[in-house]
Amino acid sequence: MKNKYLTLVRRIGKNRAIVAIARILAETIFTMLKKDVDFEDEINPLTEKKIKKMIERANSGSGEINIQESIKLISSKEFRSLSIKPFS
Repeated sequence: MKNKYLTLVRRIGKNRAIVAIARILAETIFTMLKKDVDFEDEINPLTEKKIKKMIERANSGSGEINIQESIKLISSKEFRSLSIKPFS
């Protein structure tokens, strides 16, 4: 729906795009009510995969580093170059 809206904004402008999307939603809701169809919220499969991976990473201890590795990382030149303040 977002992609459709953005396409319409480029083509016909913001206000008309809002009305067009509202009409699409109204027609969809009317059809669902008329045909007595239940709304099924679809979760993006990619989002499900990301959530599963995050849970796996949180439960496994493989992503942890010890104190010595942290000290080496902080004292490295790469870390120092990343921590420079951009607006100073």
